[in-house]
Formats: sequence, C-alpha cells, structure tokens
Amino acid sequence: MIMNTTRLMLDNTYNLFIPISDNCMKLNNNQCNTFLLYFGLPNSPITAINNDDILISTSESESEVEFDSNKLIVSDTNNNISNEIVYETFFSQLLHKFSILDTLPFEELQSELFLETCEDYLSLVGKFNSPIFAPLKADVNGNINKLRRKINENVIKFQTLYSILNDEIQARTTNARNSATDALLWLKRAFEFLSNFLHEFGIGDKTLADSVSKAYEQSLRKYHGILARSVFSFALRVVPNNTEFLRSLAIHSNDASENLFKQQIFKEMLDHSSSMSSVLQKITLFYSNHGLESTTIYFDFKMTLRTPMKRIQFGSRDLLANGGGCPVEVFCRLRPPKDNNNDQEIDNSSSSVKISSSTELTLYSSENAKNGQIRESHYEFTHILTDDVSQSAAFKELAIPLLDDLIQGKNSVLFTYGITGSGKTYTMMGPLNNPGLIPRSFDVIFNSIGSYLGKKNLLRSDRQNGYEIQSEAEILLERQRKEIPITKTNNNQRAKASEPTNIRTLDMTSIWNAQLNENCSYFVFVTFVEIYNNYIYDLFDDDILNKAPQSKQLREDNRGRPYIRDVKEIEVRSSEEAIELLNMGLKRRRIAHTQLNTESSRSHSVLSMRLIQFHNDIPLTSLTKDDLTISTIHLVDLAGSERVNRAKTVGERVKEASNINSSLMVLRQCFEVLRENQAQGTSKMVPYRESKLTSFFKSYFDGEGRIRMILCVNPTADGYEEIQHALKFGELTKDVMVPRALPPPPPPPPIPPKVTRGHGVLREVDNQQQQQSVPFFTEFNAQALIAPFPPLEYSLLDGVGVDEAILSLEEHLRRRIDERHRLNMLIHEQHDYLHKFTLEFASDYDSTISDHDELMKENEQQSKTIRHLQTRIKLLEKSQNDFYKTTNQMERENKTLKSKIEDRNNEIKSLKVERRKDKIDFENKLKIKINELEQQYFNELKTKEIQMRELERQHDDKLNIIRSMAATNTNTPTNENVYQNPLSARKRCPSEERILQEASTQSPVSRQAPAVPPKRFRM
Repeated sequence: MIMNTTRLMLDNTYNLFIPISDNCMKLNNNQCNTFLLYFGLPNSPITAINNDDILISTSESESEVEFDSNKLIVSDTNNNISNEIVYETFFSQLLHKFSILDTLPFEELQSELFLETCEDYLSLVGKFNSPIFAPLKADVNGNINKLRRKINENVIKFQTLYSILNDEIQARTTNARNSATDALLWLKRAFEFLSNFLHEFGIGDKTLADSVSKAYEQSLRKYHGILARSVFSFALRVVPNNTEFLRSLAIHSNDASENLFKQQIFKEMLDHSSSMSSVLQKITLFYSNHGLESTTIYFDFKMTLRTPMKRIQFGSRDLLANGGGCPVEVFCRLRPPKDNNNDQEIDNSSSSVKISSSTELTLYSSENAKNGQIRESHYEFTHILTDDVSQSAAFKELAIPLLDDLIQGKNSVLFTYGITGSGKTYTMMGPLNNPGLIPRSFDVIFNSIGSYLGKKNLLRSDRQNGYEIQSEAEILLERQRKEIPITKTNNNQRAKASEPTNIRTLDMTSIWNAQLNENCSYFVFVTFVEIYNNYIYDLFDDDILNKAPQSKQLREDNRGRPYIRDVKEIEVRSSEEAIELLNMGLKRRRIAHTQLNTESSRSHSVLSMRLIQFHNDIPLTSLTKDDLTISTIHLVDLAGSERVNRAKTVGERVKEASNINSSLMVLRQCFEVLRENQAQGTSKMVPYRESKLTSFFKSYFDGEGRIRMILCVNPTADGYEEIQHALKFGELTKDVMVPRALPPPPPPPPIPPKVTRGHGVLREVDNQQQQQSVPFFTEFNAQALIAPFPPLEYSLLDGVGVDEAILSLEEHLRRRIDERHRLNMLIHEQHDYLHKFTLEFASDYDSTISDHDELMKENEQQSKTIRHLQTRIKLLEKSQNDFYKTTNQMERENKTLKSKIEDRNNEIKSLKVERRKDKIDFENKLKIKINELEQQYFNELKTKEIQMRELERQHDDKLNIIRSMAATNTNTPTNENVYQNPLSARKRCPSEERILQEASTQSPVSRQAPAVPPKRFRM
C-alpha cells in the first residue's frame, strides 16, 4: 500500500513537472504559443512577454483575465494591450517557426533546427485533404532525409546549412546524385510554394483552390513537366472549401465560425509567409552567387523507378592507373584427339602445336613450307587446356568463377573464338552424354538456388532492359496466357524433333558462398539471339515460325548500357526447362555444310542468363525495382573465321563468310585500339559501332563486367596461317585491361528470429498485472490444508478426555473446511477475473487484427492505385517520348532541307555570276570576231573591185580591138566628121554578136558583204 501511494505521488509530480519544464524551455527558446507569450505559464510565477523592455507580470498587471472553454478574453484598464481575442490555431501550436530563423544570417542557420521547422510546417499540406499532394510530402520528406544523412556523416562539422553546401562545393559533388545541395534546392522550391500559398490565402480575397493554383504558378510550375502539371490541376478539384480548411486550422472547431478568428488566422498566415520568404531568399541568394540554381524539369515528383545495377565510370583511366583494372582472361583450349561430334580421329603426329608450360605454347609451320624452312612462334595465355582435359574439368576452370560472380550480383561475358572446325560449339554446347559450358551452367545455377526460387511470374521483362513487378491478378493472367497455346505449330513434330536419342548427363556441382542468402528469392531469365549478316534475330521469337524473321534493334537505356529492344526474355524454373528452350533456339540457328565442317555456324550466337534476387523481408506489395539486384552472364559462341578457298563456299555462303570475318576483324580492331590507348595514353576512338557484336558488348569493354575468352585451336598442320592469326589475336586480347566493375552493395544483415505472438501476450499480461490494484493470485496458506491434526489427549481405558478430543477434532475439521471453502471462493474469483481479462484481451486482439486487415486492404488498394498511376505515367512518358522523337526528327529534317535549300541558292548565285561573266566574255569575243570578219570582208571586197576593174579594162580593150577591126574592114565616109560605128553599118558575124552580148550582160560587182547567219547563245 505504501509502495502504491509513493508511486502515485511520483507519477503526479512527473506529470506536473514535465509540462512546466517543457513550457519553460519553450519560453527560453522563443518557441512558445500565443497564450504563453501574453499570459505566462498557468499556476506559475514566471513572467510573461518582455516587450520593449516593459515587463508585464501576472501579479503586477492591472489587467483582468477571464477564462473561457474556447477562447481567452483579455481586457486592460490602462489600455496597454488593446482588447483582443486570442485563439489557439495551427500556427500558434507550432514548436518551430521561421520567425526564429529569420533573425539569423545564412551562415548561422542551424541545419537541424531548419529541418525540424520544415517538418512542422509540412503538416499544413495535410490540411488540403487531398491524397494527390502525397507525392509532394514524400518528396519533401525524402529531401529532409538526404540532408539528415549528410549531417550524420559529421554532426559537429555540419551544424549549419552553410557548412553542408560549402563542403560539397569544395568537393565538387553538388551535381552528384542524392547530393545535399540538390535536396536543399528542391526543399527550398517546395516551401516557396507554401510561402506563396500562405500569402495568397492570407490576403483573404481568394478561395483555397485559387490560392493553391496561383502559388503553384509562381513557384513549382516552371520546374515541373506536363505530367506533374496535370496532376496538380487535378488536385485543385478535390481541395476543400475555405470553411473546411479554416476549421482544420482551429484547435477548437467552434472558433472557425467567428470573424475574429478569421482575421487572426489571415494575419498569422501573412506573418509566417513573410518570415518564411525571408529565410528562403537567403538560401536563394547563396545559390545564385555560387551558380547552384538548376532548371531541371521534373516529370514525376521523383517517383521514377530505377534499376539497381551500379553506375560504372566507363573508360576511366584513373581506375587503370590505380590498379583498379583487370586484364581480359584468355584461355587456349586444344581440340581433343577425338571429336565427339562425328567420332573422327585426329592425327596427333601432324600436330603443329607444342605445349611448353601451362601458360605457353609453340606453333610450328608445316614441313612443306614454301621456302622449305620450318618456322616457329611462341604465345602466352592465361591458361592452356590441353587436348586431354575433359568437358567437366574445362567447365570448372572456365565457367564456375563466372557463375559464382553471377550469384554475387556481378556481370560477365564468355567468348569462344577460333577458326572453323576448332571446337567452339563443342565447348559451348557439347553432346548429350558430354555437355558443354551452357548446359552445365544451367545445372549448376539451379543446383545452387533451386530451393530459393521466388514466386513464378512475379517478375516480367519490360523488353527495355528492365523488369516489372506484377500483381496477383497479373500473375494469374500471365499463367493462363502461357497455358493456352498461341502458335499453331505441329507440337508432335517439334517434340519428335527435339526428342533426345540418349539421356543427358547432368552436372551435380553446386555453388555456395556468403552471398547465397537463404532469406532471398531468386529468378532466372534467359534470352537467345544470333547475329547473322550484322543483323540481330531473336531465336525465342515464335513469329519466325509463321513469317520471315524480323531483325531487332540495339538501344541504350538511361544508364548508357546497350540492350536489344523487344527481345523475348523467358523465365525458367529448372535446368530441363532451360535446356528445352536452348534446343529450340539451336534448331532455329543458321548452320550450313562446308568443306571444313558439316554443321558450320553461320552466325554469332549469344545466350544471356540473368539472375534477379531480392530479400524476402520486403513485402511483395511494396516491392519496387530499386529492391532488385540484377546480374547477367553472356555466353557467346562466335562463328569461325574461314577462307573461301579452303571452305569451298559459293553463293550465299560467301556473303556469310565475309560478314563473319568482317565482324571478327572489328572485334580485333577494338582490342587493338584499347591496348594502344592504354599503352600510349592516347584517346583514339574505339570503333564499337562498326559491328553489332562490338556495339552490344561495348559496356563490358568499358568495365561493366568480367571478360573471358576461350581460344579454340585445332592442333593440325592444315591452315597454319589461320591458326597463327587466331593465336596472335588471343595474345593481343590478353594484354587489354578493362576497368574493374564496382562491387555490388553488401547484403543486409540477417534478420533475427521473429518474436512470436505468445511473447507479446505475456508482456501484455504482465503490464496489466502491474496496473491492477489487486494481484492475480493472492497469497494463501497452503500448509493449512495439509497441517497435522492437533494432539489429542484422551484415554480409551477410562474414557477420560474423549469428548474434549472429539470436540477439538470437530473444531479443527470445521476450520479446515472453512479454509478450504474460502480458498475455493478465492480461486473462483481469480478464475473469473482471469477469464474476464482473457475475454477482454481476446476482444482487443480481434479488433486489432480487424484494424490490421482493414489497413492492409487499404494499403493494397492504394498500391493498386499507385500501380495504375505508374502505368499511366509510363504510357504518357512513352507518348511524350514518341512525340519528342517525332519532333526532333522533323526538326532535323527541317534543318537538313533548309541547309539543302541554302546550298542550292548559293549554287544558283554562283552559276548566275559565272554566266554573267561568260556572257560578257562572249560579247567581247563576238565584237572582236565581227571586226575581224568586217576587215576580212572589206579586204576581199577591195580585191574584187580591183579584179572587176581589171575585167572592165580588158573588156574595153576587147571592144576597142573589135572597133578597130570593124573600122579597118568598113569604109568610112570622107565627107562626114562624126564617127559612126562600123558594126552598125554591116551585118555582124556570129562571133561578134556573142562577144557583144556578153559585154552588155556584165554588171558591176556589189560591195555588200555576204549575209552571215546569226548565232544563238545560251545565257
């Protein structure tokens, strides 16, 4: 009783002391509410607010205070404080306020106090009563957590926001992912929205929706994309009205209907908006002075899911310089003396290869060389597998380390390289009774993780280098879709074709290491593609059974990693299922008969196996892509290089061989440039894009994973030059260093055994027992029931004392019966109490379970809503990306057309100038030519005139002769003085008549130049 009284006194003292102490601390830190500022602590001699050095005490003041249940009325006879009604509001109950931070310069802003203030004000967003604002709250809380993580790195150093930003500025990590600078930037922008809202709503002339809309336009809208803006516009439709919002800000809901309350709340909003804006302006000024303000557009409130694979600094020389690189591992395997594919014996006597050590070999030329001399060359590799090494031993040497990396979350790629007929496909596939690397890899993986496989169809490939988490309904639909046959292929023929002739040999090896966590679920996905004539084809695509195969395109994801778009990834649950898919793909692979190999591969085949894992402690409803750890191993069977004259290929086979040799040559060039860059410190461009093969594995050459190459060699003397070429390529590849990939994140610590429900029940019972005034089991004297009878003093001989003994015995028995009855009553009471307590506890437990189920249902419904929104977001993002791609394509085409038009205009201008020059030159030449012709014609005309004159003179001479002849032959009258033509007096002879006729018909030659036909000139 004394203990209970003492404990009660201590409880009362504690309950009275703690609130008073808390309020004292609030007054000391200037974090008190309006009631405490004006009137001090209730029942306490602590003085009230110190305003302008005038101390107002609760004992000395002449004011009269009247208390009401909802409000506090203050009246002052001296009018020191005007009559005012002070209400308890959301703002008056804030523990941390921006008005405190407003008095400090930015260099002295306490980081933890700033974050606590932001958290207090953030609860105002919950008053909007809209789940659409949940992403905004989550984004703000995420940025607060980022800043807190930065503070926890060094609590003493990062006491102020200035110290945090200055540290990242000096370290040049302001633009790094999840940096504190970026977190504070987005935190500032969110509270700029809140400050603008308080100002707009505090004016009192707008509705809540209008205030939120205008605040969003002034702050966050310019940083958001189309999707985020549409979400905010939708949120404005569901915000409450002004009355409901004001009621949510009142501590006592009845105050919201009074006008004085509205005036007070509006005034408080304006005051808090002013102080908040002042603090944010200090941060903005610092960001502007240091160039930290970013204009990045956010499309989805930072809700974009990312794949968990680690970002590698591709091509980093620092990794190689600091010893962080690792060489490409090249293993040389000699073809076994017996080819298990066709059981043909190989003549070892004609072998051109001699093993010097486990890492060196010597290649000899044939005895019938052109110059008659035997040449020898030495080559060194990581390890040499002789012709007597079995498939099992080769698998343990070559593939087991890569599979161990796969389970640890690391990536790798394994190539087989060699000339046609060197045993590459045999090493990769092998026969059923002696399988190769790929079948054994499936066996070992499922031997190791078979008992930890996750739920089937839980994950689904999005065909864009990522995976989606499916709901229960989606899992059921996926299962039904797979059970219904889609293609109309003759399954009997396929089964008959794939039926093995003998039983496959299984590899029972398993891998165990520290990374194989029993608390993890594992999933295996496989893809199988071939690169044929520099085109990629999916060997798992069912459409190739009904129509011509369609090539796939190489793309890059958001981290720059190449992937094959729309490739079919299939989840496998056992090695038998994987081998069945492998055989189906092999039947679709292109092979042909050549002189060197009856089944020569005409394409490069790439089988990719992805291992996905996540921890079982994460509920499936909250599982995201960030919780997945993805690792990949690529097993690549390269087609063999061959010479046309040796393989005797014709027609289409010549084209195939040309493409194979071309892609292998590009692979060699890539390794040569990489080695040259590393040896000489140059930065030559590596020709990855020259081939689909090198483009696909570009990220591995830059350090995303481990690279191994198996150089298969046929140790026969035939084809010495080709073997030498392959060995040189292998030795070249061995010298190439690739950056070492960053290790995967360490696994979370093992989960301790879960506390059973019984322990919680026992603790609840103990607590209830301590709180009850009556204990469960009252102490009683158990010895009273088994105590011996009192000694009886009587004598049987004389009967003395028998009656007294009987009475004493009866009394003793009566007392024992009474004691037993009392104990029975006590037991029944305690049993009833325990039964009642058990029923109450069971009822509370049932209600708790019911509440839990309701919360789980609500959580599941919200998860479905979130997934639906995420699906819509993806669709909108896809359509937006398509629109951007179309727009960019049209812009590029527009630029190209404008450039062509400009080039054509320039050509037209230049042609016009040239034609103008040609015209002037032609006109000058024409004038010169005309002058020349005129001079020539004038000279010719002058010559003709001279000739005509000469003819006329000759003609006159002839006439004179004729006249003289006529004069001599006729008699002239003597008595006449006038001359008479003798011809007129006599009859002329025919000759004279002809001469006269010719003379009379002669006419002078015209001086006009002959007409020259005009020439037409093309302008």
